[in-house]
Amino acid sequence: IQNVYAVAPDGTVTKDVLVPPQAGFNELRGLRFAPDGSLFVANAHKSSSAIYVYDAQLGYTGISITPATSTGLLHPYELTFCGDGTQLLVSSQDTNVVTAFRAQAPVTNEPIASYLLENFGRGFLAGTRVASAVAITTNGFTPTTVPADQGGLCFDADAKHSVRGIITGADGKTLYVADEPGNRVVVLDALSGSYQGEITQSDNHSLQDPVGVALNPADGNIYIGSTGNNRIFM
Repeated sequence: IQNVYAVAPDGTVTKDVLVPPQAGFNELRGLRFAPDGSLFVANAHKSSSAIYVYDAQLGYTGISITPATSTGLLHPYELTFCGDGTQLLVSSQDTNVVTAFRAQAPVTNEPIASYLLENFGRGFLAGTRVASAVAITTNGFTPTTVPADQGGLCFDADAKHSVRGIITGADGKTLYVADEPGNRVVVLDALSGSYQGEITQSDNHSLQDPVGVALNPADGNIYIGSTGNNRIFM
């Protein structure tokens, strides 16, 4: 069954809430509510990669983001909003980048991150906010790469893709990207894309294959799921 379900406070599943687009859903994954109440949903299967947009009443708007309109989008994994909530960031497994979009109609690619243009020139996929450290050719185009120690994302060549959760901090200005094959969480400026550093360990343990990242809005703490050693870091 492919849908998004509403869950009551007592844990009871009440109903499926979304009317699928004409193409239907295929491997739903990340989803995120925008500040205005609209819902963005990642249709993750590689053959039907898309981000579908629903209004605050959960009616399908007819708006979608696809590889045909955004070259960086392929096998999307996770979504988050940054700044004042008018920009959407999406991680894609197969292009190994984080792409930025205008989150209000018309939904379009944001410009390539200023940090990338100023330090590495052009040659990036449309809307790239965080680039790959490894050259990955998409539809005959091989984007510019960024070294891992300057914010480029590592890549698991054996798996042919890399899983990565993303989240912005409470201020909407700091982006955390779970760089699974790099055993780290990359920290960047969410708007400029500039590299701020990385999280690799707590006091006693190192991150191993981190995938999930989550924000606790009550205190601003970031939680990291480290799948390689079955731990949650804060």
